[in-house]
Amino acid sequence: MAKRYELYKCDICGNIVWVMHGGDGALVCCGEEMRLLPPQTAEMALEKHVPIIEEIEGGYRVTVGSTLHPMTDEHYIEWIALCTADQNHIAFLKPHQEPSVDFLIQGEPLFLYEYCNLHGLWQNDLKGVDHGKHDVKPAEEVAAAPQAEETEVTADFDKTKYLCTACQYIYDPVVGDVDGGIEPGTSFADLPEDWVCPVCGVSKDMFEVYEG
Repeated sequence: MAKRYELYKCDICGNIVWVMHGGDGALVCCGEEMRLLPPQTAEMALEKHVPIIEEIEGGYRVTVGSTLHPMTDEHYIEWIALCTADQNHIAFLKPHQEPSVDFLIQGEPLFLYEYCNLHGLWQNDLKGVDHGKHDVKPAEEVAAAPQAEETEVTADFDKTKYLCTACQYIYDPVVGDVDGGIEPGTSFADLPEDWVCPVCGVSKDMFEVYEG
């Protein structure tokens, strides 16, 4: 069931749909169900993606990152959105523009979105409101998940950790991904082919060996 404010993407043609009215049916494009884009809320190690807000005369200024996000032809912010309780405001950007937008609006902002052409959807939830994130957790929450399961894993398996290059989530075989149905003690190589990053939803081929 699609919920209001959720975003879905077609992995075949790249179409992105922002749900304005939720319903029971599946969203389909190119003959396949569209993939929910879970909003990320943690900052990456090298580039800042979380949109920040400041009040200005007559409205608000939204800037992507405490240090400005790159805006090159290869890597840039496609759009920034500001949402209040009853209004959505969106500004589309192009390479070489500043990743900053002034929204001259009234009303209290509830949350911000921005979409990076390489690293996907990012959100700043200003009021802690549940906007239909489903079971996807922020990166820092996933990383801080209880580690009690480690003591129960005794089998010999490949404990190599893997890093998601899109959002910096680290898959630890000792911990697994219990919320995603992956038991502790599951090596990365043994993950199902349809397993995706629990934070940003990318596939296994977007992971690399974690050297930390």
